[in-house]
Amino acid sequence: MLDLDHAPAPWLLGDAALASAYNTAYERVYPGALTELGIPATALTGRKAWEQWLYG
Repeated sequence: MLDLDHAPAPWLLGDAALASAYNTAYERVYPGALTELGIPATALTGRKAWEQWLYG
């Protein structure tokens, strides 16, 4: 069972374009917070970079 109440950022599991947009906005408000979760800064530069990091 997937419990999204305990996910650090539920949008990370959604569509890559939406995740990228949310990531960009989140980084503006909370700089460095996503990298503290282990997401490299290079993965936050756009949809393609997000997909490449997420799917390898």
